[in-house]
Parts: sequence; C-alpha cells; structure tokens
Amino acid sequence: MDIVEALQDLEAKYDFIFKEKQKLAITSIFNCQDTFVVLPTGYGKSKIYSHLPELYELVTHAKGTVLVISPIQALMIDQVTKLENNGVSATFLGEKQTDKSIPARIIEGEFSIVFSSPEAVLNKGPWRRCITQGVFHDHLKAVVIDEAHCITQWGGEFRKEYSHLGELRSVVPKKKNNFCDFNSNCNKINKERHYENT
Repeated sequence: MDIVEALQDLEAKYDFIFKEKQKLAITSIFNCQDTFVVLPTGYGKSKIYSHLPELYELVTHAKGTVLVISPIQALMIDQVTKLENNGVSATFLGEKQTDKSIPARIIEGEFSIVFSSPEAVLNKGPWRRCITQGVFHDHLKAVVIDEAHCITQWGGEFRKEYSHLGELRSVVPKKKNNFCDFNSNCNKINKERHYENT
C-alpha cells in the first residue's frame, strides 16, 4: 500500500477527508523531508501528526512512533486525552506526569505518540532516556515541533532549550526520521531562524 492508498484508507475508516495541505505535509514527511507547516488556526495541523503512526503501519507494516515537542503541559494533556479518546496510544513527559511507570512504558514502545517540552528531552535525566533507547527510539519516524513560533519567541533566556532543539538530531535514529515544524503564523525571517535551530 502506498501513501495515497493509506490516506484513502484512513478517510474511509474515520469518515473524514484530509485537506489538500494536510496531504502535502504528510507526503513530504513520508518522503523523508524536513517539513515546515504554516497553516491557519483551526485548519487541523494536529491531524497531520496524530495519524502518522497509523499511516506508517499501513504503508510499511512496521511500527512508527512520533515525538511532539509542545510548549505547555496543559496543551499536551489535552492532546493526549483527545488522542486516547480516538484510540491512539499517547502520553506526555514532564513534571505534571505523576505515573512513574510511564518512562519504562515509553521505552517498551507502548505509546505511538509522546508529547514533551524541550526541557524534558534536552536536559539529562529520566525523561531524555525515554527517547534515546528502546522500542520507541528505534521506531521514531518524526519529531514534530508544535507551535514552532516558540523557537524564536522563547529561544532566548526565558526558555533557552527552545534554541537548542537541533540537538535532538543527535539523539534520535539517524536517517530514519525527519523534523516537522508546525505553526499558524510565520514570516520569512522567523522561518529561517526556525531552521537554524532545528
């Protein structure tokens, strides 16, 4: 099954139609290209990354996992709840994560999508280990930077890890994944700065 057939399969399964720019972004990701997505609020940017693991399984018959970098834990928790309600296995990393079994379960590959702040995965500690070893790491197909404008807005002293997101390239599987920046508004200068930092 190719990506076009897989998209059609999901449209039939979930009774919705992917928008043209969603399809373009997904196809770019499947072509192993770093992808910069600028779409208006409400367009459905999250639908692009939330279906990636299932699409990978349809096309390759192998597990695919996705790491989503998000700025605020409340947003992560909300996204995890929505995904789980739709049958997608997801979790988040951060200080509000009280389930002590989560790191081991991520490493074992229980979750298709893991949300994290830049701080949780860039600072050395238990959260970083979750994405650098085990089944989740070995099957990682995409790193998504959601709300990518935070790279330029918060990448200074306030949240300096945002300006170091490019370091993730050294801890994720080489030649097996690509980076995707998702944003609702971005000018040319900020776009160039996003790429410098990722």
